This record gives sequence, structure tokens and C-alpha cells, in this order.
Amino acid sequence: MYYLNNYEISNKFDNEEWDSFVRKSSRNGTLFHTRKFLGYHKDKFNDCSLTIRKSNKLIAVLPIALADGALFSHPGSSFGGVVLSKSIGLYDVLNIFDCISYFLRREKISKISIRATPSIYNKYPCEEVKFVMINKGYILKYMDLCCTIDLTKNKLYKESTYRNINKAKNNNVIIKKNDTNFKDYWNILSDNLKTKYGVSPTHTLNEILLLKSLFDDEILLYSCYFNKKMIGGIVVFIGNSNAFETFYIAQDYTYQYTRGLSLLIDTVVEDGVKSKFKFCNLGVSTEDSGNIINGSLVKFKETFGARGIVRETYSKEILI
Repeated sequence: MYYLNNYEISNKFDNEEWDSFVRKSSRNGTLFHTRKFLGYHKDKFNDCSLTIRKSNKLIAVLPIALADGALFSHPGSSFGGVVLSKSIGLYDVLNIFDCISYFLRREKISKISIRATPSIYNKYPCEEVKFVMINKGYILKYMDLCCTIDLTKNKLYKESTYRNINKAKNNNVIIKKNDTNFKDYWNILSDNLKTKYGVSPTHTLNEILLLKSLFDDEILLYSCYFNKKMIGGIVVFIGNSNAFETFYIAQDYTYQYTRGLSLLIDTVVEDGVKSKFKFCNLGVSTEDSGNIINGSLVKFKETFGARGIVRETYSKEILI
């Protein structure tokens, strides 16, 4: 714990207080920032997450981990930028980053890298974070491109997408909205990733089942069936009341002709609209820190009206 003027920064905290702050008091907190989510990794990472208080009141948290003498946005999450209180302004944010630099110098940590929270998760304007990082000497290292659907606007589907949705309906494809059959879905997903990229899913089946048990109402499996056989699925993570994110879009290509995947995504979109979410993030469509564009994936997502947002990573060298 260190003090700088009226501010206190510490890597010791209460999990329940942290999660309550992220869920109830922050402008930009998400499921991915909660200790409940990050904690399922247990000892997989060297957690060094930080809290910042002003006059003993919690005003910011930063999920982050220590590796090779540097701090990195938590490896157990898609992103992990600074989460800010609704009640603070620009000069508090400037002081928050001064506190972070002070902590790094005192702990003799020479580098920090922060993967900022995408703007679609801001429940209230929160771009001071990015402004202050640049102001304090952070460098934008790279950007990933995510394809996101604005659920507050009229659909921008391609005509071919509407035809595919109708074809799936005519083929009697059935959509299950909160399926429990993760095992069959994981087999489809694993086959997809192994065939196309020679890799396995980031999560194991047991890990996704554990996450589901922890966030039963916020992690949902949408799946599609043809003749009672599962032929595809998507896992939805509800970030916060603003936006949700899809992970692991997968299909059994033997049944691609049914166009079940089109109906599946449309159902996810329709449910998002009904639940008054603002954005459906269809996920990252770049590889190798944004250097490689997965063109076919981008074009597929764009047929549903998805357009680009960026997930930025900033870093700073600290003189110690």
C-alpha cells in the first residue's frame, strides 16, 4: 500500500468490495473485470491487480498480472483497462495514473501494458482513460479489430443473409437459447479450430463449464439443431447492461447447407434487441496483434451489419 497526496494505491483488496464497485459504481466495469471472473484461473497467473482510493473511498480498479518483471492487462481476460467510478473527473484520473506510476517505481517494475476496455462497454463517457494514458507518456502499441452490431439501429443485413435465415427456417433448424449441451458443442468447436488453424479452444471444456456455473445468467450457449442433431453454436458473455460479446462461433460444416448459423446469429441479435442491449460484439477478427486481418471472418460478420471497433493496447516504460 502506498500513498500519494490524498490517494492510496494497493494490490491488497477485498474481492466482494471490488466486484460491487465494478458492477454498481463504475462507468465502464464488465463481467471481465470482476474478481469472480478473474479468480477462476486460481494460481495460473501472478495477479497484481490494483485498487486506488481517494480519501479512503474506492475510485478505480485495475485488473493486471505480473510477468517477467512487467505488468500486463490480466491474461485471464479479453481486456482489462482501468475501471473508473462514476463520481470522479479528469483530474482524479490524472492522479490515478500518477499513483500507478508511483506504485511501479516503488515496486521496481519497469514496464506496464494495458489493454483498454472497448468503448461499447462504457455505460457513461469514459474516454479520459485513453486521453490520460497518452498524456502520461503511454504509447499505443497495437489495435485489434472487433466487428460489432449496433442494436439501437435498424438492421444492416445483406440480402443474402435474409435469404439464408429464411432457408434455415424452411429447413426446420431449431435454435436453443440456453443450451446445457456444452459437450457436443465443444466437439464441434474443437474440430473447427483443429481443422482450420491447428489449435485448440482457449478454454477447456471444464473451464467453460466452471465459468457457466459461476455466471449462469451471464454466460449462455446458443445452439442450432437439424434433425435433432446439434450442428452449431455460439457462447454469449454478457459484459454489462450496455453490451455482450460472442465467443467461439462454430458449426458442423457437413450441415452448412442448412444455413443454421445465420439463423443462430440472427436469434442472438434479436434477443439482444429485446433485452435492450446497445451492442452485440461478434469478437476479434484480427490475429498477431492486429497485423493479420481474417478477411473471410470480417466479411461474414459484415453481412449481419457488424462494423469495426478497436481494442487498443497501450504500454509505458518506467524509470526506476
